[in-house]
Amino acid sequence: MPVQMSWKGLAEFREALKQLPEDVGEDAIDLVQRHADAAYQRVYDRYPERHDGQPKKGKSLREGLVRRVVARSRFGIDIVVRSTANHAHLFEYGTATRQNKRGANRGAMPPAKVFRPETRAEQVQLIHDLVAMLKSHGLTVNASEVL
Repeated sequence: MPVQMSWKGLAEFREALKQLPEDVGEDAIDLVQRHADAAYQRVYDRYPERHDGQPKKGKSLREGLVRRVVARSRFGIDIVVRSTANHAHLFEYGTATRQNKRGANRGAMPPAKVFRPETRAEQVQLIHDLVAMLKSHGLTVNASEVL
């Protein structure tokens, strides 16, 4: 009889994974690492090498992009991809119309919207791949509420 599992979010999914055999956890770790690397690369490729809003000192958007393992066990892994550049929020979300001290208009910086769409696309693909991996191990999975 096949094993059935259902969850309503990623937290429930992580807990459910802890009940599975070790080889399933190892496969999940491989998938998470692959998708974290892909998310990092997707954002890196779309970030400019330098841009007008970048401070003269400090990290560029590309230099500020980091990928870091925050937790790992035999059941899974947590990897964070984030931007540590001080001006990343200005690039991602844009600015209102700005003026200098004399009141001269310096315009608005439009939002680039790079980080979240690229990382979300990888997150969705990761979930699809995790579901397929669980099914390949003989599990019946219904992940419609996660996506």
